[in-house]
Amino acid sequence: MDAETLERLLMDRALGALGPDVEALLDEHLAQDPEGCQRAAEFAGATSAARQALGAGVPLRLPEFPALRLATLERTRRRLAWVRNTGAVAATLVVGIWLGGLLTSGRPGPDTPVSGAGERTALAASAPAHADADGGFWSVARLVDRSRQPERSRALRLIWDSPAERPHLGGKS
Repeated sequence: MDAETLERLLMDRALGALGPDVEALLDEHLAQDPEGCQRAAEFAGATSAARQALGAGVPLRLPEFPALRLATLERTRRRLAWVRNTGAVAATLVVGIWLGGLLTSGRPGPDTPVSGAGERTALAASAPAHADADGGFWSVARLVDRSRQPERSRALRLIWDSPAERPHLGGKS
């Protein structure tokens, strides 16, 4: 056995890390090697002195790793941000539904027939003259009046006269 391997085995034996089979084989080898036996006594003396110096007290508890605290803080921050964003979306929906209810409370229902331009001009004639002065472009009254008017389709028509020709865009429908 070379000296390096013997030193490693003796160190493991002094620290109590050898299995019983390996320790029995090492004892047989040391019985035939007087230098190795002397070296084993040195290792045993050094480890016993180290144990006495260190004492057999309660092992010290290491402080918590700082990255764990940072990870916990980051998880908490993300949860709070998610709750805040969800609350903002919910509040926006509630306000939108409430405003939609206010704006459409006087609007005719889907079963109410909408007549032609005659009623629209009568509605426009009955509007107060100061409506534009009160709110102008951003007035709620203007938005309500506009929501009551039927929407015109803004889609372009696609005209395809024959399968031999390409389709072309027509006027607004």
